Amino acid sequence: MKRLIKSKWYATEKFLDKTYECFTNPTFDEVNDLRKNIESLRAVLLEDGTLYIWDANLVHIQALHLFKIPNGIHLIVESNKLEIYINDFDKNSLSQAFKNAISLYNLIDKNIPIYFYGGNIYKEFKTIDDILNYKPKNKFKFW
Repeated sequence: MKRLIKSKWYATEKFLDKTYECFTNPTFDEVNDLRKNIESLRAVLLEDGTLYIWDANLVHIQALHLFKIPNGIHLIVESNKLEIYINDFDKNSLSQAFKNAISLYNLIDKNIPIYFYGGNIYKEFKTIDDILNYKPKNKFKFW
């Protein structure tokens, strides 16, 4: 059974004379409200499906420190693409995070083009459905 994650405001902080807000697990309406004023968003996705989002003008390193967000999969969400920056996530952990991320699909369409940075081991993932449908290959064969 999937855990339903509730949306909530996470934090508001000031950085270089600008105020930034961070939300966890935003609803579709919250995302639309954010996009009225912000062209692109940055996000961190944790393996349990928790999603933190904020204005893309604040880079990930600054936001992690400022909002005290745990490190995870770094995302940049624009209207026409999704950029995925992989840290120490293997394919299975990446797939599990996307499967658990109910609120991520309030931000993006599953058919949006995706681009990976941080390793070429993800070449087989052309779409979000490829990530969601990933099945680890068994390396060992038993007679």
